Amino acid sequence: WDVVGQIPWQYMDCLFPDIPAVMVLLRLLRLLKLLRLYRIKSMVRGIYRKFPQCVLLITGLELLLTMSMAAHWMCCLFFHVGFPDGWVVHQGIVGDDLQDRLYYVWITSLYWAITTMATIGYGDISAGTSAERTVAVVVMVFGCALFAYFTGRITQILTDLPECELRFGEKL
Repeated sequence: WDVVGQIPWQYMDCLFPDIPAVMVLLRLLRLLKLLRLYRIKSMVRGIYRKFPQCVLLITGLELLLTMSMAAHWMCCLFFHVGFPDGWVVHQGIVGDDLQDRLYYVWITSLYWAITTMATIGYGDISAGTSAERTVAVVVMVFGCALFAYFTGRITQILTDLPECELRFGEKL
């Protein structure tokens, strides 16, 4: 599957510009690049075995990376749903200079995603359409699940810490 993920699918839609169904399928094939994440998981396991004394630091970095990726995906989803006529219009972002304001759009979407996933939700950027409300509910549920995963993972690490220290002491 890694070979399929290496193909530059974004350039393949030039071959079939008039057939929208083929273009959608080719764009979906770009999702195969996400299979590379399994390689990262095996690399992290190798780091755990090689450096058992740094298990808290490695776990903290792993959870931070997971949170960052989830927040980025949720912010992209929120922007995609709100772009034509949703929150983007209410914030005054739509215009000819949208390409110049992409960082502002991304950071605003990221702010919304993090406050929603953390169930803070200040309300300054709110879901106005039913599609945006649906995304907001999904992000809230996902945020709760992610929080539960993080809590369980940290509890597991703290429970296993004495055993890791014992194995590290035996290696010395």
